[in-house]
Amino acid sequence: MKFNRIILSVLVMLVFLVIISPVIARAKNLLVASWYGPGFNGKLSASGEKFDMYSMTAAHKLLPFGTMVRVTNIENGKSVKVKINDRGPYKKGRALDLSYKAAKEIDLIKDGFGKVKVELVIRDKFKTKYIDMIDVRHYPERITDILFEHKTSAEEVKDVLGAFYDGVDIENGTSGYKVVINKYKDNNEQLITANVKSTVAKKNTINAYAKNSINRSNDVVFLYRKAKTATK
Repeated sequence: MKFNRIILSVLVMLVFLVIISPVIARAKNLLVASWYGPGFNGKLSASGEKFDMYSMTAAHKLLPFGTMVRVTNIENGKSVKVKINDRGPYKKGRALDLSYKAAKEIDLIKDGFGKVKVELVIRDKFKTKYIDMIDVRHYPERITDILFEHKTSAEEVKDVLGAFYDGVDIENGTSGYKVVINKYKDNNEQLITANVKSTVAKKNTINAYAKNSINRSNDVVFLYRKAKTATK
């Protein structure tokens, strides 16, 4: 009975790792957007433009004015492209304030807010690159791997990252341009890529934990079978 309880506990843990953990991870990759309009229409926005609730715009606390983002409502898959021209929202837990028209396009009006995926829209020559805002905030090393054909495209991304990190620069390569994030380490003035080491360490820890759980499960099953054979 004791072995059965151990096996059941291990199996429950494995189910959590394999099934539930990815669901939680996906939830963390979502942001909350709300909308505004009446009461602000016609007033000056933080960028100096007049706010028009019927235009495709949005407010963000840090993104440079003029930044284009694609916002996708996770509930229905509808998406819209908007320009950042204002600051906000200032309610805790919300990342983006859409204009009335933009929110209506993706069916956010009724509930007032909803979970969305937000991506930077970067035009690079004949291609459009979409960069997840979750990567901007938490996994910048993914962005430093992107190769841009046009320097202006790299500069646009540099401006965005500059709102969140220090030491952002552009690296010229033989086949294009990359945005790099640097910061000084201690007093040695040695440049290191921001967050890369910590992110890799976290991934290694998770992988090791999962592998260790599977090994433990195999050991428990082996011991259970061995004990069962010995009692016969």
